[in-house]
Amino acid sequence: MEPITLRLSTDTLDDVDNEAEEQGLSRAEYLREIVENRHEHEEIRSEYEAKLSGYEEKLSELETEVKRLRNEKRLILEQREENTELVEYVETEKSLTERKAQAGIVTRAKWLITGMPTEEAE
Repeated sequence: MEPITLRLSTDTLDDVDNEAEEQGLSRAEYLREIVENRHEHEEIRSEYEAKLSGYEEKLSELETEVKRLRNEKRLILEQREENTELVEYVETEKSLTERKAQAGIVTRAKWLITGMPTEEAE
């Protein structure tokens, strides 16, 4: 092995010493391990980048699906409102038809001339 000289700040050296102690290694052994395993981190990084790319694609698909579902929800709510209005109209027409059927001939003739009053006017 070739000896080398490395200059580090006091804070960095203290951090290295603490980390080496946690690993149960000397400073030299710890630094040697870091240097020898430096490519291992690149492989892990490549794996994470591939996973990240997959997650980004999935996120994009999910965002598109959320937009589609929001539009579908909006259309359903609009249709529900329209259906509610139609039901109210049909119920009103049904009520008017029932009133006409129950009214006498004179009342119906009067309504034909003057128009049928609404329930609120009675």
